[in-house]
Amino acid sequence: MKPFVFIASLVAAVSAMPAGATTYVFSYISTAGVLAGTLEGTLQADNNRIFVQNFTSLTFNGAARAAFPFINNFSAHFFGSTNQSVVSLDGTNMNVIACLDSGCVPDDAFFAFDPFERFGVAYFSSGFGFGEASEAYSAANWSISTVATVPEPASWAMLIAGFGLAGAVQRRRRANVPA
Repeated sequence: MKPFVFIASLVAAVSAMPAGATTYVFSYISTAGVLAGTLEGTLQADNNRIFVQNFTSLTFNGAARAAFPFINNFSAHFFGSTNQSVVSLDGTNMNVIACLDSGCVPDDAFFAFDPFERFGVAYFSSGFGFGEASEAYSAANWSISTVATVPEPASWAMLIAGFGLAGAVQRRRRANVPA
């Protein structure tokens, strides 16, 4: 019975861990060229939408570009909504703008997947260094795949605490056993 309690405690500790950010490799083919890089984000319960936290290793037509520290939801940036920056695995739910600073003006280095329909279609836009495109968005030109899971610090803390708790329970039980 004791090993069962230990294993049950361990399983409970591990299953209580929150999901960590995952690193994805992505690319988008526009009429101006190929935007590619990695992004970190959290896959949502629908197993399609990814809340974007970071874009890194950006390239355009194979040439390296600076990482974009400013990432926002297109709606939030221009219209003040509180939605998350999001891309989707299948490319059907895209709402993100990334740029070098919070200004994100069209003359800057930026790219955006605009979910709002202009003349009946969603748009992809990019600024200096990314082909300066403004065109209808095509989900068929979007590609994304998983690279690796990045555990969050809270996950490690919970795992260590779970092991510590399970060990303390075992140690206490051993101390209470009569000789």
